[in-house]
Amino acid sequence: MDFIKPKNTNKENVSYKISHKTKLIVEYYAKYTEYEEDEVVDMFLQNILKDSNFVEWLKNRRSKKKINEIIFGINNNEEASNDTTYIEEDDF
Repeated sequence: MDFIKPKNTNKENVSYKISHKTKLIVEYYAKYTEYEEDEVVDMFLQNILKDSNFVEWLKNRRSKKKINEIIFGINNNEEASNDTTYIEEDDF
């Protein structure tokens, strides 16, 4: 028997202005995948961490400690890897 994994309950309400076309894409993709629209957006935005240039830029920020803890899940005693971080759907 497979157990049900809990959804990420650490959510915040945010507001962004997007094009009507993008809104429709998210809406129809959500219907297709049977996820809620906010879940679809969250999963897609997690893919930003596959951008190695962005990850490298993050690693050079002044607030590196906070970034490591919140974005990469690395505590103070661990060192961030220089490799690209890949996020899998199962990580949510």
